[in-house]
Amino acid sequence: MVVATVRLTEQEYQKIKRLVERGQYLSVSDFIRTAVREHLNKYE
Repeated sequence: MVVATVRLTEQEYQKIKRLVERGQYLSVSDFIRTAVREHLNKYE
């Protein structure tokens, strides 16, 4: 697995964090990996 760094606005980060706190994702990283995977699948 490759490590990539992303910059998010505070608002974006807080929205993701709330989803994690609600149990919809395991972590912020899990959310980002899922979002990237789903976006890439649109192009396959």
